[in-house]
Amino acid sequence: MAFGNITPVAEFNVFVDPEAADIVLKLDVPKVMAPLDMTHQAAITREEVQKLRSTGSRVLGAIADLMDFFMKTYKEVFGIDGAPLHDPTTIAYLIDPSLFEWDDYSVVVELKGQYTYGQTVVDVWKTSGREPNVRILTKVDRDGFFDLVLKTLMKLS
Repeated sequence: MAFGNITPVAEFNVFVDPEAADIVLKLDVPKVMAPLDMTHQAAITREEVQKLRSTGSRVLGAIADLMDFFMKTYKEVFGIDGAPLHDPTTIAYLIDPSLFEWDDYSVVVELKGQYTYGQTVVDVWKTSGREPNVRILTKVDRDGFFDLVLKTLMKLS
């Protein structure tokens, strides 16, 4: 909610088309957001990459190699140990929402700011008077998440 990965405050997918994100946020349909501060709780570790590699599976070995690349990139670019698994957290929520905590907030997209263009502005303190329009995932059961990921990946081997 508070930081970006393409600008200091904008996440890549929103930044590249904030007008589209604005349209989606205004739709009267249920929406769930998995922000970077939550997905970073699900950063894969070297030990978990080694678990993938130790299976002996070629598929899981290839995934481990990709994770090594992502981990190296995150360390070089952001100074983060591990690689946040952004997309898998979204799929994990669809499979097992009980792995997550959330709250409902009003969210809008900044379309004009010189420094904040593309930022999703979350009314955390609920001071805007706007009705909540997005369920935002705030925490993930990291152990349960990785158990689900590993079980799912093991089906590929």
